[in-house]
Amino acid sequence: MAKTGPQVKDTLKNLAESLLHIGEAAANAGPGMLTIVNALAKLVSAIPAPVLTRMLQLYTAARLIGTTSAGVMALSRALEASAGARGTGR
Repeated sequence: MAKTGPQVKDTLKNLAESLLHIGEAAANAGPGMLTIVNALAKLVSAIPAPVLTRMLQLYTAARLIGTTSAGVMALSRALEASAGARGTGR
């Protein structure tokens, strides 16, 4: 915790600010929206911390894989285009 303490503190501060913004927006949107936001908050708070940790890790890994895959595909297309341009004498 000593290593990650400052980062955790900053993250929690940003999450709190985000939740305040969401709450304000939901309040402005009306009681129906507040009901939905409240239900989602209850759902998240009912999930044990270790499970949330694993879910966040899986989400991060999936995003990383997706981003890497897109980068590899873009590089592959660029290399193919470059090889094609060289083959046509450009």
